Amino acid sequence: MRVPRFNMPFELGLSVAVHQQSGKHEWRVFETKPYRLDQSLSDLKGYDPFIYAGTLDGLFSALLDVFTHLRKAPLRRPEDFRYVYEKVRLFARGKLNDDVFRPNSFSSLVAAAATAATQRFARHRPASD
Repeated sequence: MRVPRFNMPFELGLSVAVHQQSGKHEWRVFETKPYRLDQSLSDLKGYDPFIYAGTLDGLFSALLDVFTHLRKAPLRRPEDFRYVYEKVRLFARGKLNDDVFRPNSFSSLVAAAATAATQRFARHRPASD
């Protein structure tokens, strides 16, 4: 018998609670289909999730929407995210033998993503910056 797992709704609840208590924590919800969240998690009525249609390009576009408030966001186009994604994927395949969610492994992945983003930004900086 398969038992449904509810880790993500639980983790979302923790994020919302931390935000309500401190105001210092931000949270976002991504969904593949419009209006499906209303059926599965009705307590979030009034909150608009970022819809990404279940595709990698859709996810990159939704991430760009999330970070539009940053004045100097280093990643400005879906191609930028794809570049970082590919670099991190190669890094993970070559450098991480164990669970990616172990503290040291995750820290290494974050550092690799930051390096890839910085390299991409330095290489493709618009002349107006």
